[in-house]
Amino acid sequence: MTNKNDFVIIEGFWGIGKTAIAEELQKAGFDFIKEPEGPDKNIKSKAEISNWYLQQHKARENEFKKNHNPLVLERSELSTFAYNYIISKKTPTAEKLSSIAKLIKTKKILLTYLSLPAENSNLIKQNNKIHGKEILNVINNQAKINLYEKWYKDILPHKFGITPFIIDLKNAKRLKNNDIAKNIVSCLKLNRIAQVNVVVCRYNNKTLEVLILKRTKNRGGFWQAVTGGVHIGESLIDTATREVKEELALSVSNIKYTNFFYSFMGNDNYILHEYVYVVLVNMSSSLKIKISKEHDEYKWVDEKTAISHLKFEDNKNAVKKSIKIIKATK
Repeated sequence: MTNKNDFVIIEGFWGIGKTAIAEELQKAGFDFIKEPEGPDKNIKSKAEISNWYLQQHKARENEFKKNHNPLVLERSELSTFAYNYIISKKTPTAEKLSSIAKLIKTKKILLTYLSLPAENSNLIKQNNKIHGKEILNVINNQAKINLYEKWYKDILPHKFGITPFIIDLKNAKRLKNNDIAKNIVSCLKLNRIAQVNVVVCRYNNKTLEVLILKRTKNRGGFWQAVTGGVHIGESLIDTATREVKEELALSVSNIKYTNFFYSFMGNDNYILHEYVYVVLVNMSSSLKIKISKEHDEYKWVDEKTAISHLKFEDNKNAVKKSIKIIKATK
């Protein structure tokens, strides 16, 4: 079941299946606007072509501002910035992305990125025989493919605060296009595009301690760090800050990304990436923890004890990564 304001942008490499998935969403009640077909032959220089695509994308993005049915857009101006990045290896200014970033946040547009790992790049090549020389040069260059992935998986979320819902086609290879479309609809309904794991640390005299929380019995009864879901249009760092506030009643401003993430199958039957953040809080009389109703116990423990208490291997590795960062910056 779709809602009137269910908005989706589908991004991904050439020949990866964006159109087929968008057409499945169209069957589910979405209006579908395809990507621009390309400028005429009079526009030749790379700069002119890039500007043409940006203008086309911006015009198409304006459709989200109108009173629409559910709408899916194939590509946005982010794809033009992605192409410019893999060619020049330079990122645009935040000002250039401010318009699309604001639109995604205010209209709560689900930015979906279809990710295809390197070992499946032959599939891309087979599906892209119709493209011109410039695109084929990218398709046949694994380094450029890797940069394209980096743009959506690393630079957009961590430099520009734009969080994509990543569908890894390696993990989803047994799913059909309509299954992937259903995952997108589920994501819209549940308003959860990713997860954060925030490892909260403190120094107690000279001992570095980790805060662990015990979930209530009806939520599994296991120990964990601060965790929570990323809402559509929300940045990862904003989610991490919000979750610390909600689960511990602490306001923090020095949260750092650890450059570590992992994936898991959520209860909602789609795969989520969980990004690990770390924060070092000051040991003071003003540091008062007030846990939420999600947990019934908390305690500060050393690294070894924290790792022994945690249930999942990825959570253990998150603590290890976080401790290493804290000690390196002491």
